[in-house]
Amino acid sequence: MGTGHRGFLSGETYIAMDPEKPCLCITGPGAGAVRAALLAKLVPPVEVIRTFTVETDADSADVVEKVSAHDSPDFAAEKILDALAGRNWVRFHETALTPEEERALRDRLFDLGYIE
Repeated sequence: MGTGHRGFLSGETYIAMDPEKPCLCITGPGAGAVRAALLAKLVPPVEVIRTFTVETDADSADVVEKVSAHDSPDFAAEKILDALAGRNWVRFHETALTPEEERALRDRLFDLGYIE
């Protein structure tokens, strides 16, 4: 998987130290848990435009994302995904609901009193 490969990451399939790939370093409290949450989110509908490595202790990282002690690992991973999208390393594909799913969602929101 060389630089410029377009595809989807699944788990850690493409995550390996490679000098041709930029390195994202996650630092701060819970960095390991945030790394795991981020890797779990790198599946469709997220498309990886540029393959990259993800580390929690990288001396020569291209991008460093500091985790806030107040963020859950899942929320911190979402924030990092947004930053990666801003760098054009990943892209989000919209997923449309089927008419049945839309009706079920509308019914559920009605039952909960959110809509009339």
